Amino acid sequence: MRQKWPTAQLVYVAAHKTGPRDWDTQLALRDVTLRVARKWGVAIADVFADASLDTRVDAQRVACTFDGLVNGYPGSGGTGTHPNIAGITQHYVPVLIAKLAESRRG
Repeated sequence: MRQKWPTAQLVYVAAHKTGPRDWDTQLALRDVTLRVARKWGVAIADVFADASLDTRVDAQRVACTFDGLVNGYPGSGGTGTHPNIAGITQHYVPVLIAKLAESRRG
């Protein structure tokens, strides 16, 4: 990516805490992916640590995730893996914008 787009800001987005995946597996995958991103100097938008989205909490799972489309748009009441529009706008976007702004400053 750096060769093809040398001026692009590369940002790895670390996913939210998710109910369907075993907690120890989440932590292990998180550790590996963060180490790789740091090794290659890729900025990290850490939704896992910097947002309150945790779909192990049933109300958040219902409100902020989807498994299927409703009238062409992500619905709600998902299993907890895929963030819907509310999950993205309320939890992912603020973390990503903050990281992009930070990356531009420094």
